[in-house]
Amino acid sequence: MADINTNGILKSLEDMYTKKNFEEASSLLIKNKDSLETGLFHYNLGTVYAKWGNLAAGRYHLEKSIKNGYINSQSVNNLEYVKEKLAVDDLGTSGKYYDQFMDTGLGLPVSAFGLFALSTMVVVLVLTKLNKIKNLGLSFLIIALGFSPLIYKKYHLENINYAVLLEDGIVREGPSRIFDKKASLNSGTKIIITTYDDGWYFISNPVHLTGWIERKNLGIY
Repeated sequence: MADINTNGILKSLEDMYTKKNFEEASSLLIKNKDSLETGLFHYNLGTVYAKWGNLAAGRYHLEKSIKNGYINSQSVNNLEYVKEKLAVDDLGTSGKYYDQFMDTGLGLPVSAFGLFALSTMVVVLVLTKLNKIKNLGLSFLIIALGFSPLIYKKYHLENINYAVLLEDGIVREGPSRIFDKKASLNSGTKIIITTYDDGWYFISNPVHLTGWIERKNLGIY
């Protein structure tokens, strides 16, 4: 019954999308959120918002769909299209290698890291069995290195909050409007946030945009 219900929702959604009834399409998705797999829900809602002209909300939901494991050519292409249209200065476009690394690591689901770890283990075991790797200690070392990104993702990156600005926002030197303005951020900008202080979050990355921004402007993952 769940599959029948999902197919019905997606068929109605496709009809609304084709007719450019984006408001109805978004309402249909939100109403039936619990009936759809999480990644599929965010993919479709992000695509609808993007076509509707709300690129910031589109990016937020498309990024969230990929984080929830909905990775295919359509989700990746739609996200890249939205990012190209937004053309914002943020985590993904930063010239700092650490910012770029964090952008990639945060955006991929745990399953992608798990697949890499298992693939590494299988390759090493096959090579060891074929006597291509003769040192048992080396085999364990390579396997451990293969699992290290998964451990890093699970116990560090999963505990990091990142967000997309759903509206234009102002970065300030402290957690209040009484503090001086440091920068203006456009909607659709992706950032990493850490400390929370009475309605304000501290931006830790990208490093050139560090400062405080109001919670109300953010779509948080």
